[in-house]
Amino acid sequence: MHRLLGIAVVVVLVISLSCVALAQEPAKCDFDTELGKIYNDAEAKLVNLAVQMVHVTDQFRKILDKLPDKNSNKPIIEQLDKEGSATFQKLRDRQMVLMNVSLAESKRMRDMQFFRKFVILAEKDVRWPEIPTMDHPDLVPYAVLASAREHLGEKVEISEAKYDQCTLEASIQVMEQEVIDKFNAMDTTPIFEMQTLKARLAKKYKTKTLDFQKMSETDQKAMGETLDRVEPISRQITLAKDYEILKALAKASQLIYDMDKEDILTYGPVPDKIGTTLFTKANAGEYGEIIQSAHAVMRVMDTRIPCDFFLRFDRIDDAGNTKENGDAEKK
Repeated sequence: MHRLLGIAVVVVLVISLSCVALAQEPAKCDFDTELGKIYNDAEAKLVNLAVQMVHVTDQFRKILDKLPDKNSNKPIIEQLDKEGSATFQKLRDRQMVLMNVSLAESKRMRDMQFFRKFVILAEKDVRWPEIPTMDHPDLVPYAVLASAREHLGEKVEISEAKYDQCTLEASIQVMEQEVIDKFNAMDTTPIFEMQTLKARLAKKYKTKTLDFQKMSETDQKAMGETLDRVEPISRQITLAKDYEILKALAKASQLIYDMDKEDILTYGPVPDKIGTTLFTKANAGEYGEIIQSAHAVMRVMDTRIPCDFFLRFDRIDDAGNTKENGDAEKK
C-alpha cells in the first residue's frame, strides 16, 4: 500500500522534471573536494585553538604555582589579590571563548561527515532500499536522513539552480543534475500507464482511494507489474529530492556556523548566548520555511550525532581528568 502513496507525487513531478533546464555549473565542481575544503579548514582551526588552549592552561598553572596554600578549600579566585583575580578571570573568559569556538568548528566537521554519509545512504536507497539493523553503525545517520525527508521532503522542489562559483551547494547541484539527466533519458511511459490504470480502477471500484487488498487478482497483478516499472523512475525522483534536501541542510549548517561565530564575538565567554542571533532572526521571519525546517533537522543531529569536541568535553571530570568510556557512560 505504501508504494501506492508515492505515485501521485511521481505523476506531478514527472512533467516538471522533464522540463528542467539544466544549469551550467562550474567545471570540476566536485562534492568531495568542496566538502573536504570545509572539513580541513575547520580541522586546521581546531589545531590552532588547541595551541592557544595550551598557552592558557600554562598561564593558569603559573597562577596556581604561586598560591600560598595549594590545599585550601577556598575558591582560587578568592585566594588571589586584586590584580591576580583580574588576570585569573580574563584567563577563564579566554578559555571559555576558545571552547565555544572549538565547539563551533567541531560541529562544522561533524556536519561535513554527516553530509558525506547522507549521500552514501541516499544513493544506496536508489539501488537497494534497506533500513539498517539496530546494531548497524548507519542506523543513527539513516534515522537523521529519515527525519530530514520527513521535515523537508514535501517542501523542497527539484528546480534549476545556477551558481557563479563552485561551493558545497553548487557541488550538490551538480550531483542532482546528473540524476535529472538520467531521469530525462528514461522511458517515463510507465508513470502515465499507472495514472491511466489508477483512474480506470477507481472508476471500477467506485472509490478515490484504491485498496490493493480489495482488488481482484487480475487487477492486483496489473497494479503490481506497473508499480515494478514505475519504481526505478520513482527512485530517481527521490534521489533528486534528497539532493535538494541536502542543499537546504548545507545552507542551514553554514548559517548556524556564521551566527554562532557572530554570537561568540558579541557575547564572548557566555555559552548560553550562543544561538541568540539565529533565534532572533528566525523569530523575525528572516528565514523561509525550508531553512527553518532544515534548522530543526540540524537540532535533531546535535542530539543524535554529537560532535567530537562535545563528546571529549563530556568525558572530562571536574578535576580536568579524562574519564574512561565506561565511567562516561555511567554518568
